[in-house]
Amino acid sequence: MQPDGRSNHDEIFIDRSAQLKGLDCHTIYTIPISMVYSNKAPNLKIEYDDPQVLPMIMVETPEGEVDELGVATIREIIDRRVKEVKSDLSLETDLFESREVLDKVCLMSGGHVRDLMFLMQSVIKRAGGKLPISAGVAQRAITEARVSYKRSIQQEEWQILVDVSRSKNILNNQQHRNLLFNRCLLEYIYFDKQGEKQVWYDVHPLIKGVQEFQELV
Repeated sequence: MQPDGRSNHDEIFIDRSAQLKGLDCHTIYTIPISMVYSNKAPNLKIEYDDPQVLPMIMVETPEGEVDELGVATIREIIDRRVKEVKSDLSLETDLFESREVLDKVCLMSGGHVRDLMFLMQSVIKRAGGKLPISAGVAQRAITEARVSYKRSIQQEEWQILVDVSRSKNILNNQQHRNLLFNRCLLEYIYFDKQGEKQVWYDVHPLIKGVQEFQELV
């Protein structure tokens, strides 16, 4: 953050937009999601057109039920990465001890691919080369990731997280933008029966297991 309150992101993507757009090639720039919901959004639209928000893979519905298609997509991502190393390895029998353990890791990622890869790296590291991966090993990796998220949450933000978990909506203010930026809040998109795009938000599944969150709920 600069002395005038502007962030480095403002300097890079807005102040230096001419340089970014001046490259003689096709380029995709990734901006923080917090900028999309800030008062910088009109500037971004002028400079780059409308930003495209890449939502999480929906592993649960807004009602809290497992989204089977989303979980299957997460399993496929893991499967493709695994088969790059060993093509005949089965996720549900060779890599994990059961489908339930595999799906728990998928659900705990919240549909966020980077968090999924982090969880898988942690699980495999903790397994120490011993396969299949047990429920205990997977749970220890999940607990470790949960602690990292807990440390990023300020005391006054717990109630905000609980409110979003109930309403599935966010307010356009700095606190909610910070929680989106830190991936404590995740954005999801689906199309309803009328073909209309619906956007909703939820707390990262790892945070839902933290004691402070559960006590407020």
